[in-house]
Amino acid sequence: MSQGPGNYCPHCKANLAPDQRFCPHCGTVIDAGAYQRTVRSSADFVTDYFGTTMPAIPPPPPASLVQQSPCFGTPKDSIKSVRRQMNCGLLSVILLVVVLAGVGSYFGYNRLKGSGTASRGGTRTGGNIVTDATSSSLKTTSLIGAQPLSVIYADVKITLIDVKQAHSFPDDSNTYQTDIMRIDFKEEQNTKKAPNYIYTDIMRLIFSNGTVVSPITAKNSGSPDISTTRQNWIDFPASTNLTTSNMVLRIGADTEQQMQIPLKPNADVSKYQPKTTTVNKQTQYSGVDWTLTNAVASWSADGNQAEKGMIYVEISLKMDNPSSSDFNADPGDYLRLKAGAVTAAPASTTIPLSIAQGQTGLTRNATFQVPQGSTDFALIFLPAPSVSGSQQVAIPFQIP
Repeated sequence: MSQGPGNYCPHCKANLAPDQRFCPHCGTVIDAGAYQRTVRSSADFVTDYFGTTMPAIPPPPPASLVQQSPCFGTPKDSIKSVRRQMNCGLLSVILLVVVLAGVGSYFGYNRLKGSGTASRGGTRTGGNIVTDATSSSLKTTSLIGAQPLSVIYADVKITLIDVKQAHSFPDDSNTYQTDIMRIDFKEEQNTKKAPNYIYTDIMRLIFSNGTVVSPITAKNSGSPDISTTRQNWIDFPASTNLTTSNMVLRIGADTEQQMQIPLKPNADVSKYQPKTTTVNKQTQYSGVDWTLTNAVASWSADGNQAEKGMIYVEISLKMDNPSSSDFNADPGDYLRLKAGAVTAAPASTTIPLSIAQGQTGLTRNATFQVPQGSTDFALIFLPAPSVSGSQQVAIPFQIP
């Protein structure tokens, strides 16, 4: 079949077969529709129908005039792609630098923190330095010797056990002090009246140069209840380099008799111990036989500490009423204790208001507060209006 007119290569003018896409002689790509017969376009039908001439759409240019598109993107697209890649790479580098800096800072901080903690002998928790029980910074000095280091304050026996020195302690609520001296002690309350005091009010630490230091806190800050035995501690701000054997623990408020206890084993605290003497002297007062069996001088009684410059003297009495009448009177009206130039009424007493006729073997106590330093005393029975036929009598005694 003869080839239709127009089926030729626009480059070398060679004849081409129908629908041939490239020239077999020169290789030119042939546009399949560029040299076909022109057919009636849809625009002609539109023109006929509406009676309006539509502008003709120009045919595409010959293939030889069209620049072939390369198999890769345009330079503009390539530049955008390169920029995106550079931006992504730069962002990755920045992120990597930030991560490495953060990791380095974290480990550096932990290393410095660990170094600082080790130098202080503890670990840091919530901003507080706490001492491990096995830390080399924890120094303990025992106060246990041949004799217990014990005193009685407000009827509570306090026995010092040891002194611990550290930068801080795990059970200490202190948040600002970094050098602590802790005194461990035991409390024993065996009387029938509970005391009422606060340890941070009555305890002070005295350095060798005379500096007086107030405590920070205590495990149990308040006094113990009746018939209570417990372990306790109190903390003071003090450098861990100080020697504890040169220090003194003072117990007692400023208005009370104060006891100073050296912080070393076997320290002499004998002057603070109660002194007991056996009397066993008798007198008759208003038909009743009164026997003073013993007397005790101490720095505390009835849950109280003696006032500054004073002591308590507690007497024990045995009463027998062989008369035919009851004895009725208030001990505050007729009973006195003379110490030096001072005559004191009872601070407290268990003597009853009435002693029945024929009653025997009744034992009771009375406590007086008198000036410190007296050794000679006299228990006085005053003639009182409330006691019929009473005459003054006395029982002298001594407490060395």
